[in-house]
Amino acid sequence: MWSTILPELMSITVFILTTLCLRAGNSPSYMQDYAILSLNTTGLKDTFHHNTTAGLPIHDVYNLYMITTCSGYYANNSVPPLVGVTCSPVSWYSKFLPSTLLQSDLTSHSATTNLSSLRFPPTIQDAFNERFNLQLHVAFIFYVIALIWVGCVVLWGLCTFWIGALGGFAVLFTSSASTCLLISSAIITAVQSQSTALINDQGASIGLQAGYNSKFLALTWSAFAVNAASSVVWSCAGIVSAAWRGNEF
Repeated sequence: MWSTILPELMSITVFILTTLCLRAGNSPSYMQDYAILSLNTTGLKDTFHHNTTAGLPIHDVYNLYMITTCSGYYANNSVPPLVGVTCSPVSWYSKFLPSTLLQSDLTSHSATTNLSSLRFPPTIQDAFNERFNLQLHVAFIFYVIALIWVGCVVLWGLCTFWIGALGGFAVLFTSSASTCLLISSAIITAVQSQSTALINDQGASIGLQAGYNSKFLALTWSAFAVNAASSVVWSCAGIVSAAWRGNEF
């Protein structure tokens, strides 16, 4: 019985980490530092001001999360944190459309400037429309499936407090969860790398820059690592419990 406490706590930890991956950035004050991707337009605004002496009414940063997109302004010379952050409504299929976001800001401020005059590369929007948004949606689905499997492990773990030998069967659930978390984490890693490379390559000439910190990657890969380790611990817990109960008879 007692041998199942550690793997149960590990599975609960995985459930929390996976939930955080999905919920990061769901409001202006919640885990804003855990963006999958950040589109920085300060260079674009500086270039526009240098050429026209006018301001460009768009946000400084547009952040992409699993279920929302948030935007904000730098309060101190391009140094975080962001202020005046607003987020899109939470959606199970959140789409990141850079051109649409920028044009929406321009339109809301009745600006005469448009994306064509800014020479915004259409290939960036096309890449998100055709590839990146769909890939992130697939990652979202696998996160949800992983949550279901981990939830089953947690519930199963409660049963093992009374029948400890059942702990070994939890590996069936944790293995499935690990596969889902591995796929999601790999997709996120690939999208981060490819999308930032594309934006920085195509948008450098007009001052666009994309980047990300390691926080979201640390979160998602930690969930996978802890879950994978819990598989081993659950297996050992089942063996120990079975041996202990065998000695009772």
